[in-house]
Amino acid sequence: MIASGCAAALPGVCCRIVDVWRGQKWCASILWIGSTAAVIYLAANVIGCEVLAARPAGGDSKAWLDHPLAAGTGNLVIAHPGLALPLLFVRFFNPRKIFIRL
Repeated sequence: MIASGCAAALPGVCCRIVDVWRGQKWCASILWIGSTAAVIYLAANVIGCEVLAARPAGGDSKAWLDHPLAAGTGNLVIAHPGLALPLLFVRFFNPRKIFIRL
């Protein structure tokens, strides 16, 4: 019950901070994602951000991280650039006020 109460209160607290008090600097990337979700979906699936991220971060470095550390650490290293590429794509559109919506 405590966890469900906290989970119910957290969106209200975030809404108050972002919408009422206008504290939007700490959540800029979340606002970018919310305003151009279709662009992120297209960038991730059509362009293939995971494939592009696997080129510099995959291969030997993935195998090198999987061996001495836990298995799957190389995939974690590939996931970070795979997430950063769509965010950079959206960051390009946001200051120019280009919003693609369905």
